[in-house]
Amino acid sequence: MELLDLFISPAFADTMQAIADTADTMMQAAPPPPPPPPMPVEEPNFLANFIAGFVTKFKQGGPMMWVLLVFSIFGLAVIVAKFISLALAKKNAKKFMAEVVDKLHNDDVDGALEYCQRTRGPVASIVAAGLDKYKRGASSELVEKAIERAGVIELSILERGLVWISTVANVAPVVGFLGTVTGMINAFNAIAAAGEIDPSVVASGISEALITTASGLIIAFPTQTVHNYFATQIDKFIVDMEDSAAKLMDALEVLNVKKENGNA
Repeated sequence: MELLDLFISPAFADTMQAIADTADTMMQAAPPPPPPPPMPVEEPNFLANFIAGFVTKFKQGGPMMWVLLVFSIFGLAVIVAKFISLALAKKNAKKFMAEVVDKLHNDDVDGALEYCQRTRGPVASIVAAGLDKYKRGASSELVEKAIERAGVIELSILERGLVWISTVANVAPVVGFLGTVTGMINAFNAIAAAGEIDPSVVASGISEALITTASGLIIAFPTQTVHNYFATQIDKFIVDMEDSAAKLMDALEVLNVKKENGNA
């Protein structure tokens, strides 16, 4: 009875209540556990997805895609080479001719010729050809012919590779259309083999037809655009050569007049 009286006594009840209050206070004061770290989100690899999609479409396009791939690589190589050659040939024709004419006005034909030989580009080449002929005592007619011959050679160098770029631009769509024809043939063969018209049977043939056509046009559009750009740049070179040739002949005519007056 004494033990029971101990558990039901007011002092014991107060003690247990104090212990419970202390536990509640400690639990309320304890900070909440930190949230778990967020799971890393994988960013989509666009390059990998693009390559995977390209390979898939390439395989679906059929054998003509290999022909288009060869054409595109060849055309790109010619375009890069042409960009480099035109960039190396580019020269400020007005500044160049001002230097040449200044030397000729000072009777320095050798200096003008040496300056032309040190300078690359079609304008410098035709001017050097004319000065070399003049230095050898040729008449104005022979100097003009030498300039014309040099101009023809330089023009052929400038236009080198354009025919191949044009060929790629013109043939790529034809190859794509040929792939369309072969794709449709495969589709009809699949229909004949199945004995009934089932969209799932002809889907691969239709896909092959559309992919090759689109690929041929995708190759042709930028290639033709670059070809037109190169043609425009070459036209500018031709104008510079014609203008420089006229300035050279005028300067040589003045030089001849000075020589005649000096001899007189």
